[in-house]
Amino acid sequence: MPKDSNQPLVASGSKELHDHTAYELEMTWRLRWFFARILALGYLASTCTGILGFIFTQNPSYLALASAPLVLLPAIRYLVPMDERRYQIELCKIEAKAGEKRRRLETSQKKTGSS
Repeated sequence: MPKDSNQPLVASGSKELHDHTAYELEMTWRLRWFFARILALGYLASTCTGILGFIFTQNPSYLALASAPLVLLPAIRYLVPMDERRYQIELCKIEAKAGEKRRRLETSQKKTGSS
C-alpha cells in the first residue's frame, strides 16, 4: 500500500455487512417481482383458456377456469411483505405452538417418571 494513501488498512466489517444486506434486499424484491409477474401470467392464462373454452364448446364448466386458480392464491401471501402487525401475529402463533409442544413434552415426562 502506498505511503500517501488515505485509506485505512482494516476493512470495515459493518460496511461489508450493509452491502450484503442491501444486496439480499434487492434480490428479494427482484424475486418477488418475478413471481408476481408469473402469477399474473398464470391468472391471465387461466382466464383466457376458460373463456375461450366456453366460447368454442359452449360448455359452462370451462368458466370455472376463468376464476382465480386456487393453486396460485397461497403464493400471493409470500410475495407481499409482512407488516408489523402480521409479523407479531405470526410470532405469537409460533410461540404458542412452542409452548404447547413444551407442555406436552413435560406432561409425557411426568407420566413416564411417575410410573
